[in-house]
Amino acid sequence: MITQIKTNSPLQNFSYLIEYQKGKFWCLDPFDAGQINEEVEKRGGQLEVIINSHDHWDHYQGNEELLSRWKCELWAHPKALEIIPHVSRTLNASESIAMNGNFSLEILDTPGHTFAHISLLVKEHDTPKSIFSGDTFFNAGVGNCRNGGDPKALYQTIKKYYETLPDEVLVYPGHDYLHNNLKFTLSLDKENERAKELLKKPAQVMSMKDEKNYNLFLRLQSESLKKSLTLNSSSEEDIFIELRRRRDQW
Repeated sequence: MITQIKTNSPLQNFSYLIEYQKGKFWCLDPFDAGQINEEVEKRGGQLEVIINSHDHWDHYQGNEELLSRWKCELWAHPKALEIIPHVSRTLNASESIAMNGNFSLEILDTPGHTFAHISLLVKEHDTPKSIFSGDTFFNAGVGNCRNGGDPKALYQTIKKYYETLPDEVLVYPGHDYLHNNLKFTLSLDKENERAKELLKKPAQVMSMKDEKNYNLFLRLQSESLKKSLTLNSSSEEDIFIELRRRRDQW
């Protein structure tokens, strides 16, 4: 069971609780420890693990208080060790962690936003069901590369891991940037009816099928997008990097 928690943050962070067994919780990217404590205690549960998707403060600032309260484990990318204190286990590429029943958590090494970033792919048997994307991939967008990242690395990550996900996979990002990203989408793709429709609704959990309809970073072959960017003969990588540059300035 996945609980998405909109945090008390101007950055519009999402934190997540995963009830991997009855009454036993993992927390991903705690921003406000108080919110996490309240939710776990309300259910009479125990927080057993904290997972940080990457090494930016807003994704681990709740660690200390939660570690003190629950005496739990802390997992993160190996390259995050120099920044995030008290990591008890590093999570490596392609590692699979058993959850309850038929579910597992596969670790994806997803550099680009930073080089200490993991995404977490939830599988039932061998079938991908959902992904915790941190700041690598957002609804209608991707992460910026201004704080220790690289857009070329991010392009390769999106091509390798996100473009290949089945349509049914649900996306759980690190921030609620949907509406602002949709406005950026419509600035370049003015006739995108799906983006117009979603802009009128509250943010919700989206699937990869949804993303392929309006996320410009998954539509690099679109002729109308190339025309909007005046990059008709450019490579997909060049289009991706130009999109990211424009989003930074938008």
